[in-house]
Amino acid sequence: MPKQKRVTRPLVVRIARISLGVLFLLFGFIGGFIPFLQGWIFVLIGLMLLSRDVPLVRRWFRKLRERFPTQMDALKRWESKAVGKWRKFWHTCFSRPRRSRAQSPNSEKKNG
Repeated sequence: MPKQKRVTRPLVVRIARISLGVLFLLFGFIGGFIPFLQGWIFVLIGLMLLSRDVPLVRRWFRKLRERFPTQMDALKRWESKAVGKWRKFWHTCFSRPRRSRAQSPNSEKKNG
């Protein structure tokens, strides 16, 4: 039986996610030494970003999920909520506005 080709994410998205993850990790480590910057939040966000594309971080999250299931479920809910808000923000800012029914060309034919 021939080996099936694995579908991968677009390269640009993976590079951006890994770059952001490393950047957040750096902010987190710097935040560990600066008192007004909460470093653990940045480390957590960076690890969550990296967990999708870096197998080592993915395995680490899997072990944490086995050891601390309640906390990891709460983290997963927080992650899905944050992703939902990010998608809503992204579509609000960068998607084309929809035409209302009054502006659509078909509405003139129906009324006329």
